[in-house]
Amino acid sequence: PPPSTRNMSATCQTRRHVRCNARPATRTRTNTAGINRRYYAVHASALVKQGADVQKDVPSLSSLPAVPFVNSRGRIFPNVAEGSGAHVFAVFDQFQNLQFIGFSKDLRNSLRTLLVRVPLYTFTFKHVDLPDIDQQLMMEIRQKWLDENNGDILPGLAPAGADIWSKPIDCGNEMAATQRWRAVLEDLSGRGIEEELTYNEELIKDGLVDVAHTHLSDQERSAMEDAMEQQAGRLHEATVVVENTPITFQLSVQEYMRSKGGVILKCELVTPEAETTHTIVLANSDLEQYGATEEQLVERCFALLLHFSVNRDTKEKQITTGTFPASYFTISNLEQWYGDLAVHTLGGRHDVSFEDVKLMGELALRGEMATHWDWKRVDKYGPAAEASEPALGADGL
Repeated sequence: PPPSTRNMSATCQTRRHVRCNARPATRTRTNTAGINRRYYAVHASALVKQGADVQKDVPSLSSLPAVPFVNSRGRIFPNVAEGSGAHVFAVFDQFQNLQFIGFSKDLRNSLRTLLVRVPLYTFTFKHVDLPDIDQQLMMEIRQKWLDENNGDILPGLAPAGADIWSKPIDCGNEMAATQRWRAVLEDLSGRGIEEELTYNEELIKDGLVDVAHTHLSDQERSAMEDAMEQQAGRLHEATVVVENTPITFQLSVQEYMRSKGGVILKCELVTPEAETTHTIVLANSDLEQYGATEEQLVERCFALLLHFSVNRDTKEKQITTGTFPASYFTISNLEQWYGDLAVHTLGGRHDVSFEDVKLMGELALRGEMATHWDWKRVDKYGPAAEASEPALGADGL
């Protein structure tokens, strides 16, 4: 249905309340706040003026940056263009599959509502902003994005799934609804939510679960915008190649504590899927072993975590033998978990080509192999050792 002036949000109604010297891993670094501004889609081109030509003036869905529902401060805070009064937004799951395209007059509350109703399918979003409601233009933008998605019917717009996205969760009675709300909050805590979420008091009496809408004061909004600007100044962009695959992310690194033996670093890792904070312990011997600077080693650490799709937020969870401690870890942890690939990547190598093999042969003939490859660890240990076969003695035992 077309957006209406009475109901513009997707929520249907507004409710109250080795060391190795050959072929270093590819890396680029830019220290400008512009990266973060592009990332949050607050550039002027995001504001689509009324009467615009959809095909020429409206960004394609693929060209827009994907923004996490929950930012690094644990808040839901879309950075909309100044002067905007309406929004068209697209929602993606954790695998970046398009799930829903909606309209909103209050993008922040629309995102909060959808996160509560369908948390499994709401991980990132993209949006364009309009100065005011323009039903025809908004419909055309949605159709353009649908066409870009091969015209496939989206789960959130299909008749069978529309109610899940557009209506509160129906639990039948107030007691069941209260229990469901507690479960929702517990699940969302795993997503790093820090802001307070309150249920709609009127609806829960009827057994319906939905989040109450809230509105930020000018002071709260200003504080959030200032925090994002500060983060923009800290972040730099890095690209590290792991197993021939370039991995790009944004990162800030700050010294927390330094001693004679090494340093503890506090890091922010920003990707389209999430913004997370981490603590890394680097020993001086790590830097010496891998012949890298602190920044290079940290970037390679995070490239490994992203390559293996590691659960990045483990602060609030009990760490088991099957969970990598991504929130606080050392270089030894990476070596234990990811074996030779970790050593390979931390040493600045990302692939072995025909030229590498030829070079290694030439070095071996000249007796220089040891200066080219300097692998320190000779045995597998930790989780990587569990999958390896035991060594056999002279008697085969």
